[in-house]
Amino acid sequence: MERQRLCNRPACGTAAAASLTFQYANRRVWLDNLYDDPDPSMIDLCALHADRVSVPVGWSGEDRRSLESEITESLAG
Repeated sequence: MERQRLCNRPACGTAAAASLTFQYANRRVWLDNLYDDPDPSMIDLCALHADRVSVPVGWSGEDRRSLESEITESLAG
């Protein structure tokens, strides 16, 4: 039996819906649909927290999830 993956935000406990990856050297952030296989280099987020992601000043980000969400605006701004 496979264990359900949960959001990595402290005290959340909601099912994960997206995978966040980042690259410090290029100051880039990517948000994808939840990957099938967990990877310690990715941060699993529920839909609510994924939609609220904002990147640090000077960084750029890309929402590559198949469903449109509010993060596209957050990453662009």
